[in-house]
Amino acid sequence: LWEDNFWRQRIYQFYNTDIKALIIFAYCLFSSVTQFSC
Repeated sequence: LWEDNFWRQRIYQFYNTDIKALIIFAYCLFSSVTQFSC
């Protein structure tokens, strides 16, 4: 049970950071297209 919770937390944490990285990447891409500084 503890190990299952541990892996769930790790996956959740990775998911959160991955989503944030995707948002930052999309924002930078949009900024470069629209001539704004990232």
